[in-house]
Amino acid sequence: MRSFERSVVLAGALAIGIALGTSSAHAEDEFNRPGPYVGVGGSYIVSGFQDGAADGDFGDTLGFNARGGYRFNDFFAAEGIYEYGDDFGAHQIVPGASIQTNAFTVNGKLLLPLGRFQPYLMGGVGFVNANADRAIARTGWDADGTSFAGRFGGGVDLWATENVAIYLDAAYTIPVDEVSDLNHFSFGWGGKYSF
Repeated sequence: MRSFERSVVLAGALAIGIALGTSSAHAEDEFNRPGPYVGVGGSYIVSGFQDGAADGDFGDTLGFNARGGYRFNDFFAAEGIYEYGDDFGAHQIVPGASIQTNAFTVNGKLLLPLGRFQPYLMGGVGFVNANADRAIARTGWDADGTSFAGRFGGGVDLWATENVAIYLDAAYTIPVDEVSDLNHFSFGWGGKYSF
């Protein structure tokens, strides 16, 4: 093979290699692009209530979550999460009594961009509002009101397309002050859309 032909073959191979590398990098970047997103899904919330009267007495509940945020780059996003817990039912202190919760937190997310599979850690602050029925109020246990709270956890986004993902996460919410005994652990799932 003459040197000119070798040069053409090498140049062609180099061009194909660069094109494939650029195409692969572009395919991965389409799941990492900055911008806003919204999501909605379900939650399974496990009671971690701390008060002696409630410790181990309340059951778990189903609820839902809604979230919206903004991804700044490959590794960082800010996200607001609202989560509703429908009915933590009591078993012993007042059988049939219940507590509902509304939690809203603003979180920072650290993402690991691995193409379609993107695990993350999150942490943030916000508040928890609890609504206990009258039967619980009569016990003297303070489980009704609104308090500041912290939330931390982790999860994964599984991208189906460059705009649509399924998310799975687990988080622990810790309120302080008025309803500080209402710690809870939640498993969330749902779909999100990136604009």
